[in-house]
Amino acid sequence: GTTAPAPRPVRLATGIEGEALLCLPSLVAPVTAYQYSRFAAALHGSRDVWVLPAPGYAAGEALPDSPEAAAARQAEAVLAAIGDKPLTLVGYSSGGWQAHLLAAVLAEAGAPPRALVLLDSPETPDENLALAMVATSCRLIRDFPDVPVDADQLTATAHYGRLFDGWRPAPAAEAPRTLFVAAAEHDPALLLGAGRPSWPLSHEAVEVPGTHVSLLDGDADTTARAVHTWLLER
Repeated sequence: GTTAPAPRPVRLATGIEGEALLCLPSLVAPVTAYQYSRFAAALHGSRDVWVLPAPGYAAGEALPDSPEAAAARQAEAVLAAIGDKPLTLVGYSSGGWQAHLLAAVLAEAGAPPRALVLLDSPETPDENLALAMVATSCRLIRDFPDVPVDADQLTATAHYGRLFDGWRPAPAAEAPRTLFVAAAEHDPALLLGAGRPSWPLSHEAVEVPGTHVSLLDGDADTTARAVHTWLLER
C-alpha cells in the first residue's frame, strides 16, 4: 500500500556563521512552517534555518500513534534533508515537547543535535490537555484570521493533545545542552498550564522581550538574536 506523505523540512534562511537550526512549530493550530518566517529572516546570512512541522497537520498526512513515532518520522526527514551536519533543534511552545523527543531519536541515529532551544515551552497540565490545546487554537484562529487553518489541523491539535496528556520530558543519558527562552510578559490566557512556562530538566535560561505570541511575531528579531548569541558563546 502507499505510505502517507511525511512532512519535509522547509529552508527559510541560509547563513555561514553557525550550525543550522531545525525549528519545530507549536502543536496548536494554526501550524505552518511560516510561524518561523520572521525569526528566520533575522538570521538570514548567519545560519541555515529549517522548519519541520509535526506529521499530521497537512492534508493527507497520517497522524502518529505516539509522540515517539512522530519523532521517528521527523528524524528520517531531517537525516534525508540535512544528513549528519551539525544541527541545533528549536521548539516553540508545545513544539518544544516534540523537539525534546526528536533530539533523543537523532542521538540514537548517531546525529545528536548540538543544542536544544525551547521557546517558552510550557509543562503539560495535569489533565484535559486536548481540550486546553483546542481552546487555545480557537483563540489564535480568532486573533489571527489571515492564517489558514482547516479541519485537519484542529483534528491534529486534539490528537497530539491526547498523545501528550500527562507527558513529562524524561532525562536522557546524552542530553543536549538546553536553552530555555522565556517571554518577559506573561499571558496566561494563551498558555496550557496555569503558571509561567518552565522546563523541569537541566537548562540555562534567558529572558527576551514580548509575550508568548510575540516571541516569533513582533519580537522575533530579539528572540533570534538571543538564540544566535547564546549558541555562538557555547
